Amino acid sequence: MKWDANTVERVLVKIGLNVAAKLGGEDFIRRAEFDSAVEFVLHGKRSVHCQLLPPDYIDPVVGGHVVALKTVQRDANNYVLSALISLYDNGSIHLCELANFSEPPDAIKPEELIFVDYVRNRITHVTG
Repeated sequence: MKWDANTVERVLVKIGLNVAAKLGGEDFIRRAEFDSAVEFVLHGKRSVHCQLLPPDYIDPVVGGHVVALKTVQRDANNYVLSALISLYDNGSIHLCELANFSEPPDAIKPEELIFVDYVRNRITHVTG
């Protein structure tokens, strides 16, 4: 089976957008700041940055997925909301930027952590 990195990243960005929508609500996810990420998911238009992080960036969780949303201030008027995603406790952690804001997004805390327990079919919002 051949892996297409672009397709994998589109799926990861989609997961991040879904979590942002769940935590921030419909009005939040429909903001224009998310348009580039939505375009990437729907049409593959490369407009977001994704990268692989070291395995120890997030503590491994056995039997589940970890999705963290993190807002980082890049400079005075640039706050980046990113999804950090570890699937199937395989050690790979992907960081995908979802949106850039001129102010910290108030709909989401600076760090949000979700644990998806696929053994028990349960989602736990660890922070908040």
